[in-house]
Amino acid sequence: MPYLYAIGETSARALPQVGGVGGAPPEALPLGGIVLVLGRATRLPEDRLAALCRHEAVVEALMATRAVLPFRFGTLVADLEAVTVAIGSNLPAILGNLRRVAGCVELGLVAGEGRCRATRRDRDDAVPTAGSGRDYLARLCREDAALSRGARDLAARVAALDARLRQLSRCGRRLAGGRSGGPLRFTYLVPAGAVSRFRREVGAARRDLRMPMLFASGPWPPYSFVEDGVLPPSQDLVVR
Repeated sequence: MPYLYAIGETSARALPQVGGVGGAPPEALPLGGIVLVLGRATRLPEDRLAALCRHEAVVEALMATRAVLPFRFGTLVADLEAVTVAIGSNLPAILGNLRRVAGCVELGLVAGEGRCRATRRDRDDAVPTAGSGRDYLARLCREDAALSRGARDLAARVAALDARLRQLSRCGRRLAGGRSGGPLRFTYLVPAGAVSRFRREVGAARRDLRMPMLFASGPWPPYSFVEDGVLPPSQDLVVR
């Protein structure tokens, strides 16, 4: 069964000879100006961590040879012909996406106060031991308001840093989700030549803001910057 690693630019450079998820090195399937990089696997190995590391090794080695749009770990496809048709129908957008990520890596930013706060789930699991139900709900409302204020204050503290990092990047955004009262998370598409300056900016802000839990993560392949529609999320095409 085909296992997908990435869509990449065509290149005169050979594919890296790196053992992939099924043990064999990746193969290239040319598709009109791009290549679909894939391997072969009947199923995902039981040792998922080792398989994930092999997936990452292939994608990172590919990035050294060309711009790539990586697939998420575990993308096995049941019908390769249907996949190639879907990719071909979206070729202009894919080529534009490849131009956008060319020469870039993904870096993350995590910003937090460095102290634990109760989450909504923690509080929902707690059983009130005293007072009326109305008192309990009023307390939850006050705590929710405090969490919201804390998140706004934290976002305001790192707003200037976020703006500077976006200037170093082709694009960036704050990630949704996460625990209530937890750290804020951002992701950026950064040209490889700007990675060192990006890290210096974060280090300087950590000192200036006296915020120990402020750090950069990565670099990674640009998973967060693959546009929707590269591969339709259809159960007939993808077996996760």
